[in-house]
Amino acid sequence: MKNIENLKNQYEEYFRRSDCGISKGDICKNGKTGCTCSVKAELKALYDTVIPGPYNTYNIRDFNGLSQGASEPVVSDSSLMQAKQQLLEYCWEDLKVKDMNDISDEELIKKSIIQKRKVEGTDVVIYAESDNENQHAAPKGKTFIASIIMKEAIKSRFLKNDNYGWGTSRGDTYEWIEFSILDNMAKSEDKDLLNAIKAVDWLVIDNIPRCTRPYVRHRIDHVILERESDNLPTIFVCRYDIRVNENEILSGMGLNKVFNDNRNFFIELKR
Repeated sequence: MKNIENLKNQYEEYFRRSDCGISKGDICKNGKTGCTCSVKAELKALYDTVIPGPYNTYNIRDFNGLSQGASEPVVSDSSLMQAKQQLLEYCWEDLKVKDMNDISDEELIKKSIIQKRKVEGTDVVIYAESDNENQHAAPKGKTFIASIIMKEAIKSRFLKNDNYGWGTSRGDTYEWIEFSILDNMAKSEDKDLLNAIKAVDWLVIDNIPRCTRPYVRHRIDHVILERESDNLPTIFVCRYDIRVNENEILSGMGLNKVFNDNRNFFIELKR
């Protein structure tokens, strides 16, 4: 994970001026423990460093089935509702789509169960029906969903869920990587980078293609299998329909293990 200290300091100075009306070095009127500028700065620095733009600025309330700049939905209403409900179930406890308009951000935070997902090592697989890997096709929201999960994982740094007794996630690490970059790391046998990817607390692997070359599958199998063995949650964003039978063979041992584990969450987006 990249060092965020410089960016965090910049944001903290900004929030101290805009929210608290104080200059650098001055003491907040709310006191050291009452000022939230440092918390907001750390969260924003992590969002901007870990999550690709513009997804780093979105939240669950923005998930409406529309592609950026489009007026027509890219997924059906039923698919949107089902995907949103699955997303809610992964991140929050006892929350339905119909309740979203009435719940405040503060109540949403209290319902977070993202620490539970981390402790249990629950993965998420996001895919689209009949996605033919057309690079120019309208996005259906797969990366959007991954960004919301990652954002909630980052927020949990400042949550302490006494109900479950898991303490905090203050020292958690995060990484967001394109499949092609991960493959290049494996190809070059960059052990330091690969070991860092294997060990992060939260990982998104984006734009996973329908691989047909065995050597590509085998190169990343050990990354996925080691994370599974260590019970570390991974969000997989696939550019193909994982339900198609031939893809069970083409995905490799690592992904097949994930796809066949019914403890994981599978979120499908379709027209």
